[in-house]
Amino acid sequence: MATREEEKVEGKVTEKKKVRGKFTGQLIDPKTGKVVQEETTHNLITNVGENMLAYWTKGDITTKGYITHFSLSDETADPAETETAESGINIGPRKAVTTTIDGSKIIIVAEWETSEANYTIRRGYLFSAASGGNLFATGKFTNPFPKTSDYAYRATYEIPYE
Repeated sequence: MATREEEKVEGKVTEKKKVRGKFTGQLIDPKTGKVVQEETTHNLITNVGENMLAYWTKGDITTKGYITHFSLSDETADPAETETAESGINIGPRKAVTTTIDGSKIIIVAEWETSEANYTIRRGYLFSAASGGNLFATGKFTNPFPKTSDYAYRATYEIPYE
């Protein structure tokens, strides 16, 4: 018969939980630094992204890589687990990310200048390379961002491990 502690451990092992993160987009007035539009949405970790997590847990960052770039698009379709690349009429450009750890949360940030990504931003993507590479996760905004050369854009992706 299992002890109470063993039952707790056993429950953790058999419990099926999906890692979820949140994706925040911000349209920024570069003259004032003020955020003029902001939205946070949940992400969808792709099938390849789940495979990447398995490799990372094993200590292997070379087989599938790790998150190095953020991308955007004007794609209107909902994200799908089977996606492997950006889609839409306008995509990118991919931007190198800055990654930090705050307690048990990973924070990934990229920024686009006023001259970049001037289209209606609807989706965000995390990749393992500046081109090609593996798509880790994607998210779709309810309220698209009308990005023009009047604004900069910041994307933040948070993965909590709680």
